Amino acid sequence: MMEQTACVEHRNNAASSDLVSIDEVMELTGLSRQRVYANIRRGVIPSFRIGRVVRVRRGPLLRWIEQGGTKRCELESTGRA
Repeated sequence: MMEQTACVEHRNNAASSDLVSIDEVMELTGLSRQRVYANIRRGVIPSFRIGRVVRVRRGPLLRWIEQGGTKRCELESTGRA
């Protein structure tokens, strides 16, 4: 029984470590809170809600950043493309 509980806890920890908070998105992208939320609303940053909390999956976020996500985002917001 103890082994099952440990296994479930491990899966929950692994799943939650894949989720990034808005503050972590800000750190990883260098974007302001307002800009992160604006890009989430537009669907530029892939995200989902758990109740009232917005979370982003780390893998897709890192791929988005590698593809130049933050630069593209800044160009869109300034009207320059």
